[in-house]
Order: sequence, then C-alpha cells, then structure tokens
Amino acid sequence: MTTLRNFIIGTASALALATLSTAAQAQVAQNPAPTATADAQMSVTIQSPLTLAKTSDLAFGRLIKPSTGTAQATLSSAGTLTYEGGAKTGTPTAAAFTVTSVPGTVITPSFTATGGIIGLTGFAILQPTGASSADVAAGATGARPAITMANTTEVLRYGAQFTVAAETAPGVYSGNLNVVVSYQ
Repeated sequence: MTTLRNFIIGTASALALATLSTAAQAQVAQNPAPTATADAQMSVTIQSPLTLAKTSDLAFGRLIKPSTGTAQATLSSAGTLTYEGGAKTGTPTAAAFTVTSVPGTVITPSFTATGGIIGLTGFAILQPTGASSADVAAGATGARPAITMANTTEVLRYGAQFTVAAETAPGVYSGNLNVVVSYQ
C-alpha cells in the first residue's frame, strides 16, 4: 500500500509540474519579450573584365649611325622621333595599348621591355606620368601611377630612347614591350 500511495503521489506531482510548465510556456507565448527589427538593402554590380589590346608597335624606322661620335634617338610617347647627330628614314610610331572598362575603374599599368634592343646604350622606355604629357625615362621595367578611367577606353602610349655610337654594330635590334594592367 505504501508503494501504491508513493506511486500516486509521485504521479500527481509530475502531473502538477507538467501543468505548471505548460502554463508558463503559454504565458511566455502570450507575452513575448520585446524585439526590434531592421532591414538592410543588398546589391552587387557585376561588370565585364577589363580588356587590353595593342593598337600599335613601337618602331623607330631606320636610323643611320654616325660616322664618329654618338647620336641620341628619342621617340616620344606621342610618336615624335628626334635623332640628334644622325640621319633617319621611315615612319616612327609609339607603342599604344587600348584599355577598355567601365568609367571609374582604377588601372595601374606596368611594363617590361626585353630583347636585343634593350642592350643599346642608354635604352629606356618613355612614358607620360600624371596629367602632364611630359615623358619620363623609366628604364626597361616600370609602372605608371594609378589612373582612374573617365571614359570606357584609355590609351596607354610608350616611347623609347637610346644612343647610337659610331661603334654600334649595324643590324636589326628588336624586342618586346609587355604591358600588364592591374585594376580595381
């Protein structure tokens, strides 16, 4: 009998606790805790990758070496050739590369010149810097300051300079100008 009595008391106690717990949950559901909400807009702009295309090669034409002394050859990034101390023929052109992207893209061009032409005395790539159109000699490797594209295209132009001496061996001096454009 004691066992039955303990069983009934235990069951009644468990039932009472369950009823209180359910009542407490119902009370919380009827009176939830205060909350605050806010929304944030989400967006992304996806654009096509930047493109870079060569539009002209860097070509000095034909330079006649001096009989004595030296002659300085300078082909500006605008395509103007001066050859002080020697004769020249042909049509010079500055190297040009067209960058295409969306306005506001920030580009940082860099370059590396290779090949036999860079072995000529005083060889340097010429490039304009900043808003100035004045060329700056940058050696066989270099970079331009960052440019923010105002339009969908930006033309990068490069010239070069070197010295031709009476002792310079006749021949074709060639090489490559590799331009890399990083962007964001």
